[in-house]
Amino acid sequence: MEWTDANLSNINEAARRLLSRLQLAQYRFSVVLGWSQCRVRVQYAAEGEWRRAKLSVSANELVASQHDLGVRGRLLRDWAERLDGATDAAQSWTLSATRGA
Repeated sequence: MEWTDANLSNINEAARRLLSRLQLAQYRFSVVLGWSQCRVRVQYAAEGEWRRAKLSVSANELVASQHDLGVRGRLLRDWAERLDGATDAAQSWTLSATRGA
């Protein structure tokens, strides 16, 4: 994927949408671009403390997650496991991802 302003905006928006679907109580994130992978750095509140995670994902997958339910569901499951303790909404996002909400 070529790095243009529009692509960078789509990548950030896709990461934001995925994180919002996980229903984290509080979080902030940044996307760091690499040659073949993006790294989404997340700081989030879980169980009364702030935690950090680095989520590796391809830019193409992030953009595809906005319209491909399979990609979206896979990334949501993976990210929920990596953001241990951050959300009680694991079942709700699984259902909404498969329904396209």
